[in-house]
Amino acid sequence: MFSAGDAYDLWWTGQEFKDMRVEACEQMMLQDKEIFTSFREKNFDLAIAHFHDLCPLAIAETIGVVWITHGTSIFDFAAVQLGLRTFPASVPHPLSSAGYSLSFSDRFYNLLWHLSLLDFVNLPENLLSDENEFYTRFVGSDHPDLWTLSQNVPALLINEQKITFDEHLKIILAKPSKGIILFSLGTVSNTTNMPQNMIDSFVGAFARLPAYTILWRMEKVINEVEKLDHVHLLRWLPQKDIMSTELPNTKLLIAHGGYNSFLETAQAGVPAVLMPLFADQKINAMRAQRYGIARVLDKLNLTPSIVLEAVNDVLSDNRYI
Repeated sequence: MFSAGDAYDLWWTGQEFKDMRVEACEQMMLQDKEIFTSFREKNFDLAIAHFHDLCPLAIAETIGVVWITHGTSIFDFAAVQLGLRTFPASVPHPLSSAGYSLSFSDRFYNLLWHLSLLDFVNLPENLLSDENEFYTRFVGSDHPDLWTLSQNVPALLINEQKITFDEHLKIILAKPSKGIILFSLGTVSNTTNMPQNMIDSFVGAFARLPAYTILWRMEKVINEVEKLDHVHLLRWLPQKDIMSTELPNTKLLIAHGGYNSFLETAQAGVPAVLMPLFADQKINAMRAQRYGIARVLDKLNLTPSIVLEAVNDVLSDNRYI
């Protein structure tokens, strides 16, 4: 995640991911009959689940409730299920690192991404077809299959719950400074695996920003940070709430470019420095840069000076605000 990967690593990870999900779906549907009986007895009205595979729909259909999916990046397979057309000649693929100024070679590679995902993790020829085949055996061929059912999903939802700051965080946020800088690489990346060079690059840059209060979501102790009174390591960082209008002093978000971070920084009006790590984060970061709300860092080319220059540029240039 923090280093360079190749196409084979991506493909192999996808196959393991697919096998794991199909096996888990079969086990739930075949072995957890008592749970399904309990679900039916409770007479639920709705089931809310993700759109990354069709097993949640199979479970919802089995217990007789309407399936509503929550929002996520619209990958090709989800677009097809929702009846949306994809245009690989002009629209960058969610896993692509290309921006919107596509050259001929960018368009060619974008088409390859589009076609390759048809045989990758989630598309009909792979995960969805395996799940659908199992579900058809489970309920019988006279019942609508999952692919047909998925096209009738009534709604996409984005759910949220306001987080109350704990006392420790309140004390930090109340300290006088020029503003707050948030640094979070999301909930998927394990920050204990962050390479030392990457840590040194950010610590070196942060050391030269003493006028700001810097909150860094990090799951391990960094000895160098202990010497910096303005930098605070936190295992959890409610970044959306901190960036909200209740705390207008948030000046910058440093993040990985995940879809949630992309939406949250745009909604809050807080500019960003984005360092994409994997998946759709590259295209999200390129979009943010295209819209003039972010600078993009290369995770494989970091020094304290590079990080500091990007941060100072976003903090000082009004076009990012």
